[in-house]
Amino acid sequence: MLSMRRRAVLCLGLVAGCLLLPAPAVAQPVTAPGQADPSPPVQPPEKLPWNETPAAVDSLPPRKLTHPSQLLELYGIAESQLKMLADGEPLGPDDEETLIRILYQMPRFPLAALQRWAAPQLEVAPLLDVPAEHRSDAFHLEGRARQMRRVVLPPELAERFEFAEYVVVTIDCREPPCQLEVCTRAVPAAWQPGPMDEPVSAFGLFLKTSRVEGRAALVFAAPRVAWHPDRPDPSHDVLADHVVLADLGMDIGLMDGVRQRNRQGIESADSECFYQLLSAVGKAAPGELAEHAERDPPFGPLLQAPRRNQGRLFSLPGTARRVSKILVGEEDLQERFGFDHYYQVDIFVPLGNQVVRLGDPGESGEVPTFEHNYPITVCVRELPPGLTVGDDLRQEVRVAGVYFKLWSYRSEYISSFDDRQLQIGPLFIAHDLQTIDAVSSRSPWVGVVAGVLFVLALAATWFGLWRSGRRDRAFEQEANRRRDRRVAGNGLDDLQASDGPDFSNLE
Repeated sequence: MLSMRRRAVLCLGLVAGCLLLPAPAVAQPVTAPGQADPSPPVQPPEKLPWNETPAAVDSLPPRKLTHPSQLLELYGIAESQLKMLADGEPLGPDDEETLIRILYQMPRFPLAALQRWAAPQLEVAPLLDVPAEHRSDAFHLEGRARQMRRVVLPPELAERFEFAEYVVVTIDCREPPCQLEVCTRAVPAAWQPGPMDEPVSAFGLFLKTSRVEGRAALVFAAPRVAWHPDRPDPSHDVLADHVVLADLGMDIGLMDGVRQRNRQGIESADSECFYQLLSAVGKAAPGELAEHAERDPPFGPLLQAPRRNQGRLFSLPGTARRVSKILVGEEDLQERFGFDHYYQVDIFVPLGNQVVRLGDPGESGEVPTFEHNYPITVCVRELPPGLTVGDDLRQEVRVAGVYFKLWSYRSEYISSFDDRQLQIGPLFIAHDLQTIDAVSSRSPWVGVVAGVLFVLALAATWFGLWRSGRRDRAFEQEANRRRDRRVAGNGLDDLQASDGPDFSNLE
């Protein structure tokens, strides 16, 4: 038998050996060569375009923040960097690094938070007197853009911050009178460097005071400068309909990106323009959009030339076949625009004598063809009485709305020809629809004419009955006279001598 000492030594050795052994590997399912993994990782569901959020903001709690400076600090822009901005001096190299850092993060700013933080009115005097106390305060800016210049970044900074240039827009603000310099990475594509005179607005962060041509100015950084043209300008693709929408608060510059995405599906990049249009049409007075809309336009150009028609107002008749209620999932969008849902209405509009063929004939020689009507999509804020959510509807309607884009989507009919082909159709945005009843759709003169014809027919019937009654009375009187003569005769011989039936009263 082992002594107690030897047993203790042996136990210690076994314990030490166990500690030195490598940890056992976690069992993994065995997959033969060429065989698929029996338990592939679960992929997250694909986000809808409207629900996509920039990755850099996913982990941020903007609703819990109370000032833009807190968000800047989360983005790595500390208060010490803001202090490096030189007040009273024109924008220069000393301001460059801080300004570029802020502009790099601007596209990631939650717009609802920026709008919530923005002061309702720009107070000029405090910003000029004690700029350090108001650094990074948010303001809603309005005025007329007078000048635009581009600032090109050095190659090393462009590579580091992933953008090559920014623009400085000089804005004259009337209320209160002051001059602004707004630095941004996004302006309308139609703008060129140099003098200008355009109504604009922006949500911006105050950075510093400056001087422009000897005058004091306030410098801001903004995600973009919104354009609200007040006159048509065909050279810059500004039409009369665009001026109507701009007067309702629409940023016409947002149409630039949507024009680049015709014949594509609805993407997250379309979201801002889409919701701004939905908001703008909701501010129109009843009948205002219909008053400016082109009524019953030819359908071909809506498919063939979408860029030329985007942002225009059209009034179209059709048959509503399906209505869906779409919820606005993001709280930020609900907060900014003031509604939490809208309706998508699928409508068939009449083509008249036109025939629409999509694609080139293949080996079979057949392509999707539309002869009598064509599907369009209309997104509206409200539904009229009598039109409810549902499928397989047949309600005659008329819509006056904004042509948003020519979009593509999967259709059962189109897929029956080619699984890879998509349906294309105009997408409109309107405040509501007008339902049309079968009776009310006719001209009021139709009822008047029908009433007159009914009265004439009634008079003709009465006259016919009156005349027929006269003939019947005359016939009856003559028959009675002949009968009386026969009865007054001397017997059978007189009856036999009668001339037979008398047809003289018949015509």
